[in-house]
Amino acid sequence: FPSHEEPSEGVDDLPLMQRREDYLTPTNPYINNNVCLITAGIDIQADRFEITTIGWGLNDEQWHLDHLQLPADTSILEHYDRIKEFLQTTYKREDGVELRIDAAAIDTGYMTQTAMNFASSNKGRIFAVKGEDGKRPLYKRSKTKKELYLAGSDTAKDLIYSWLKNKPDTEKPTAGCIHFNFNRDELYFDHLTSERRVFTTNKKGRVVYVYVLPQNKRNEELDCYVYALIAKEILRPNIQYIHTKLLERAEKLASNPEIEEKTEEKPPKIEVKPEINIPKSTPPKAQEKVLMPWQRADYLR
Repeated sequence: FPSHEEPSEGVDDLPLMQRREDYLTPTNPYINNNVCLITAGIDIQADRFEITTIGWGLNDEQWHLDHLQLPADTSILEHYDRIKEFLQTTYKREDGVELRIDAAAIDTGYMTQTAMNFASSNKGRIFAVKGEDGKRPLYKRSKTKKELYLAGSDTAKDLIYSWLKNKPDTEKPTAGCIHFNFNRDELYFDHLTSERRVFTTNKKGRVVYVYVLPQNKRNEELDCYVYALIAKEILRPNIQYIHTKLLERAEKLASNPEIEEKTEEKPPKIEVKPEINIPKSTPPKAQEKVLMPWQRADYLR
């Protein structure tokens, strides 16, 4: 295991505090018009759920929306209903368009079976995820559990840390950056940037790196961000298409101020074809194409 004396790098939390912006605050309760899609990342602790919501725009521009703790006995499946209640949260853009949380990823590294059961009962909208260290793809399906996604945690952290280093331009869109609002405090940024990338030499003599969490540090905020990213990647959204449709919706609202956003009591589930065990004697049928919400004709109506 690498020592802290070996070369390492991380992200300074102070500049992140200094670049906070005014949105989702008492003075500006709206989110940016460039937010097209919202995902959530859920981390499980013994006495609480921690949840982060991220708004995604074109070219990986992101807006951190919320981070909250939901007290619960996470060994009890019924307490997971608190997550479902929160996922009904909607966010309104400055142009009046209202967005729902499209999907969430929940960590199954703790309370594994309970978390798997919860995700299974919300298939298509809440994805069960298990993080894996090392050089791996952002996500892939488990070979042994089809409903489980294996997340490349280090790969996701590489992306997030690179985005954190890009300072956003408040006057125009900025690719690959993260916006934060004034609701995030010093402790939040300390936890978000708590892990450091430590370089070491493996048995083959190659220089590799691992993410290390220093003693007495917390990292739930970073983990939640990883899961929100994985949820977005699993969806594989056409952000450009969604962006165009939302602009059309905003234009309709502007031309007719009496139009009200119609929000369903529950967010729509992503249609996912259920797994079916087909007997060997029966030839497999061709799989039907599964449409994501933004691919359906009634999306945003």
